[in-house]
Amino acid sequence: HLMNPIPLNDESFMQGLAIAHLSSQIARLSSRANTHLRHERWELAVLDCRAVLKLLPRHAKSLERLARALMKLGNLFDARKIVDDLMEESPTGSFDFKELHEEILRLSQEERGEYDTAKMYQDDVLGFRIFHANYVSQAVAMTVEIQRPEIGSYVGCLANRNIEEGELMSASKAFAFVHPNEKSTLDCKIIDLLRDRPMLGRVVNDLHCFGDYSIKQNLDEQRIRDIICCNSFKASTTITFDQAEILQAASEGLLDGPCALVVNSGSEGLWINESRFNHSCTANCAASSIGDHMFVRSTRSIARGEEI
Repeated sequence: HLMNPIPLNDESFMQGLAIAHLSSQIARLSSRANTHLRHERWELAVLDCRAVLKLLPRHAKSLERLARALMKLGNLFDARKIVDDLMEESPTGSFDFKELHEEILRLSQEERGEYDTAKMYQDDVLGFRIFHANYVSQAVAMTVEIQRPEIGSYVGCLANRNIEEGELMSASKAFAFVHPNEKSTLDCKIIDLLRDRPMLGRVVNDLHCFGDYSIKQNLDEQRIRDIICCNSFKASTTITFDQAEILQAASEGLLDGPCALVVNSGSEGLWINESRFNHSCTANCAASSIGDHMFVRSTRSIARGEEI
């Protein structure tokens, strides 16, 4: 017991309660944002981080988590600005953000179509699941209405300019992906993803199936299965007879030698951008995958205005 307790007036008591409430609110929102990040609910993580920053504008943990969420959503410009500011404000602690800064720089290069595919192969062989950015060439016009007298109107992709053989048309991380030996199925993966991130429902629902381009009002389980049937890809992988040899081949960009065999891996995925390319028996591009990342390259020269 205090012999001479410090007197508290009503104003200072209420201020103390307000500070305690504010600290509790910040801790709760920041912790929830971190949980959203772990479960890949990027949009919800952004909302919670911004709610914290309204209460405490320079809250370092929330700024870092906001940068990570924006990075995963493809907003690399804002993510990089946040990290640059954090490193400038705390030079002695900048090593904490160096890895994140380097990851943003790598993703910025990938957004320009500059992928280190040899490193991606190495990571895939070793079982590392690394996040990579999406890319669509400026030479590609996506979801364009195409008129052909023999079959009428449909939606596809056109070349904006002349394209040379071997050019990268697009590269994307799978919207949903089932890894080899995984017990889940692709439809369950998509349903679980949309349960956590319902705002992505329109992205899936916009994919056509069975020649139907009309906008559907309801995205139910049957509609999802129909979309998978018409738009999913079976992914390939590189099986090695000697892991040391395949890693050496990957580092040299050579994966078609006697040390490796490309086979169907038993994995399946849904890639949104790549689903927009129509099938053709006389195709002018081809798809390949490294883990859950798919690449589409031209297999011959494509003239401006030609469908891809």
